[in-house]
Parts: sequence; C-alpha cells; structure tokens
Amino acid sequence: MSPETSIRRRLLVYLSSGLLATWLITAAVSVTISLMEISEANDTEMTQLARSLPYLLPTKPVVLQELDNDTWLDSGFSDSKHSGIAIWDKNGRLLLSDNKGRQIPYQAFSGFTNTAPWWHSHAWRVFYWHDAESGRTVAVAQAWRERLQTLLNAVGVQLLVLILALPALVWLLSLAVRRSIMPLEALAQELSQRDADSLEPVSEAVPQETRPMVSALNQLLVRVGEAREREQRFTADAAHELRSPLAALKVQTEVFALDCESEEQWQQLQQIRYSLDRAENLINQLLTLARLDPKRSLHQQEAIDWQLVSTQVMQSVNLAAREKQIRLVCDTPTESAKTVLPLQGDALLLQLLLRNLLENAIRYSPPGSTVTLALAADSISVCDRGKGIAPEHLARIRERFYRPPGQDEQGSGLGLSIVDRIAELHGLTLVLENRAGGGLCAIVRAS
Repeated sequence: MSPETSIRRRLLVYLSSGLLATWLITAAVSVTISLMEISEANDTEMTQLARSLPYLLPTKPVVLQELDNDTWLDSGFSDSKHSGIAIWDKNGRLLLSDNKGRQIPYQAFSGFTNTAPWWHSHAWRVFYWHDAESGRTVAVAQAWRERLQTLLNAVGVQLLVLILALPALVWLLSLAVRRSIMPLEALAQELSQRDADSLEPVSEAVPQETRPMVSALNQLLVRVGEAREREQRFTADAAHELRSPLAALKVQTEVFALDCESEEQWQQLQQIRYSLDRAENLINQLLTLARLDPKRSLHQQEAIDWQLVSTQVMQSVNLAAREKQIRLVCDTPTESAKTVLPLQGDALLLQLLLRNLLENAIRYSPPGSTVTLALAADSISVCDRGKGIAPEHLARIRERFYRPPGQDEQGSGLGLSIVDRIAELHGLTLVLENRAGGGLCAIVRAS
C-alpha cells in the first residue's frame, strides 16, 4: 500500500484483513477439532461393536446370510446406509454381513484403515478385529461422508452465524476507526480554516500518538514567527535608513542640474533622477509592507464613503495622468455612497489601495487612452487600455518583486502585493482580468 493512502483506509484494510484471517484460522481449527472429536467417538463405537460381534454368533458355522439389524444389532450403528458389518472365520470364509459389509475386503489383522482419502466421496473407514480365541475376524465400516455430515450438523450453524456476523464486525471496525481519527480530522479542519498569517499554537488536545507531531508543528510556527519578525524589522530599518541618503542624493542631483551645460550631461542627469525616484518608490513601498504585515486586524474602523475616497485618490493621481495625456473617468452610481460595497475599514489604507491600482493603470496605459474607476454595489474596479498581462504571468503577478519579462515602465513589483494585503485585511478579494478589447481590469469585491 502506497504512503499516500489515507490512515483510515489503511486501518480498515489491515483490521479487516486481520479479522478475516483470524476468523478463517479459528474456523479451520474449530472444524478440525470437531472432526477429531467426532472421529474419536465413532472410532470408539466401531471398536466396541467389533469386539462384541463374535460373541453374538452361534458357535457352530451358519450358512451365509444377510444380517438382520433388528435381530442382531440394537445399537443403531448399522441402521444407516453409510455403514457396514462383516464377519469371517479363520479361513477367511464370510460368515455374516449386511449389504454394505459384503463389499468390505477380508484382512486378518486388528486396527483401522481407510479405503481412500477422507475427502473423497467414496471413502470409508474400516476397523478390523481379529479374535485369536475363535479365529474369527470382524470388520465394521463407516463412510466418511456420514462423519462429515455429522460435522456439518454440529458446526454448520455456528459457522453460518459467524459468516452473517462478519459484515457487522466490519461495520463496527469502520465506526471505531472513524471515531479514532476524528481528532486528526478536527486538527486538519482547524489548520485549513486558519488564516494564512496566523502563527498561533495548534491545540494539543489530540491522541498521544500524534502529540509529538503537533508539538513539532508548534515549534515550527514559533521559529517561523521569529524569522518573519526579524525580516520585517530588517526591512523597516533598512528602508528607513535608506531614506536619508536618498534625500541627500536628490538634493545633490538638483544642485548638479544647475551647472549642467551639455545635452549629454542633461540626459545622464535624467537617468540619475529616474533611478532615484524608482529607489524612493521602492523604499516607500517596503515601509508600507512593513506596516501592513504585522497587522492581524484593523485597529481603526469606520464606515467607508467610497465616493469621497475615490475623489481624493483621483485628485492625487491627476497630475501623473495629465503628464501622459490620459483621461481619468470615475463611474459612480446615482444612489447614495452607502450602496457602494458597504463595509467598515481604514479609509487611509483603502485610499492607498485605489491609488496603487490607478497608478499602475496610468503607468501601463498608452498616451491618450482612458482609465476608468467604476464603483458598484458589490465591487470596485479600475480598468485601463494597456497591453494587459499574459495569462502565464497572472498567477504570479501579485508576488512581491515579481515583474513580467519585457517591462520597461518604472516599478518595484510591490504595488499589487500591497493592494492584495489591504484587500485581505478588509475581507475583500482582488481579481485581475484581461479585457477583451485590450487592457486590464483590477476588480476588488467582497470575499
């Protein structure tokens, strides 16, 4: 059985196989013992009958005749068609027999013999008794079929009851196994429903056999939490420390621009400005992520006025849109703003979410195109007319620092990660879809 097989199936297979094997062995032993006891009882009866028959015959020779059971035998042994009796004199001449006894071969010895293996349908067990005093030999025979029939009558009902009880036993085993692994299923359900950022210890109310595994898992969660805190602290500290030298570099760049004389120097200066702006944007994004990651829940919650939030965000990105000659459109419902994705949350974080989506849309849209911010009752979407995202990159586009090959626009690869994290904190889901006519739609809706 492969390692991937479930524990429940393994236990059921092993226990059911063991139960069946035990039942077969027990049944075989029981049948064997019963057959031995039946054979011993019948052998004793045959021996006693054979030793008493010589004294029932007259002392003078008699004419060969068929044995009258009612006259000669009242023991009941020879009343069956599966038994026979024969008596010979010292010369081997048949003196007396019944119908079956005539078929018994003469042998001048004392003891048991079988005419064929016991499982054959025509097998007989014969006991010979040679009386030394009279010289007569007596043979008492019994068919093995009769003994097997007696055995079937003795143990058949018991075996039938056991066979009928097997399904009930298997069902009880299944029930016991299912109840035994319920703590493991509860543990699996707890882990599957746990938030991805939750590092709380797992309950150790589990069977003793699985407690070491749960303890090791809790120790792993502690180490992961410590490693994540060190990473967040390093990111925040490093980003904070880098802001001062970047600000100094920008000042020096502006001073250098005052003395710039040639076109070539001006182009190089623009590249430096571009690199500094990109580094500054990266640092700001890292600081934002460092503030978002430790949050387990929102400490500041208020009813969100999406029309106010969207207006403020549109104003903040308007300058960047005008520089690329991009038209910004806000599509809002005619009803009250309370009908737009109603929720409690942090307005500043949601402004950051929309601003990141709009900045991405502006950055990757061609000049002269339109970027639309649409507010609806169950979702908020930002759609552009850019190139969109290739299907093979959609699954990874929200990973930190991931940028699809061939990107020339300024960016750090953290914007969508921040949007995804803010949406998650508010119980929202970010969905990215390519538009049929070209472009990308980023849709934020309730989970």
